[in-house]
Amino acid sequence: MRPLFAYFRTYWTATKSPWYLLSILALAALLVYANYAYRLEAQWVRGVSGWGARFPRACLLYALPYWAAFGLQHLFMRGVHRSYLIILIAPILFGLQSTLPIHGLTALYTLRSCCLIIPVIVFWLLRDRGRQSLYGLQQPDTWSYYPYLLLAMIPLLWYAAGQPDFLLMYPRAKMRGAAPLALFEGSYGLDLFSMEFFFRGFLILGMADKDRAHAVLPMALFYCTVHFGKPMAECVSSLFGGLLLGIIALESRSIYVGVLLHLCLAWGLEVWAAMH
Repeated sequence: MRPLFAYFRTYWTATKSPWYLLSILALAALLVYANYAYRLEAQWVRGVSGWGARFPRACLLYALPYWAAFGLQHLFMRGVHRSYLIILIAPILFGLQSTLPIHGLTALYTLRSCCLIIPVIVFWLLRDRGRQSLYGLQQPDTWSYYPYLLLAMIPLLWYAAGQPDFLLMYPRAKMRGAAPLALFEGSYGLDLFSMEFFFRGFLILGMADKDRAHAVLPMALFYCTVHFGKPMAECVSSLFGGLLLGIIALESRSIYVGVLLHLCLAWGLEVWAAMH
């Protein structure tokens, strides 16, 4: 676990602003309360008909908290630099991904993945190809802490599986037959990879070196808002999980740990829910 503690130490040294951290937590708490008390995402985005109406609303739902998180840095930090192009286009890309008018989960997950992966690769080819590897697609310096993180997920999995709203949403796989099930789980895994590639790769490692540490908390808040349609416990845990995986990606320059954890958790939830 020493490398993991070292990652946190290095991150805290680079950002060291408890008031900013508290402001992000307060903003996240306010947003989560508003969403689940007043069905913000369900009514304001999913509740309207037509892609032309849902798409701009989804963009705003993701953009306003994400941009607010960067705006709060002006109150608590000095000399922070930002990659404004990424900050601008990220909510638009995810707004498109989240509102695709596609029926059938296998096709939907595949196309959603393409909406995130392809534009990010194009961005890397145009701007960063000669400066760094493809946003976290490299081996981490160590895997020694991975088993501990995996073990820590077991009680979370057990708790989630006992919640009624969880059992209403999982398992996602509803089809029968080995081939359709394999295609579905493959597309689901690709969707999870695209999330890590986008949030921990593009939104952190896509930033300039001096911007990256200050991009972690805004990314975690953004990641929380994209879970507004999920059970509340999953939404809240996504904030802290996003922060943890963001710090790991920042310090290791790799998203592979996050990808594997995400896959283990998601497929574990599928199996657990199917058994119940």
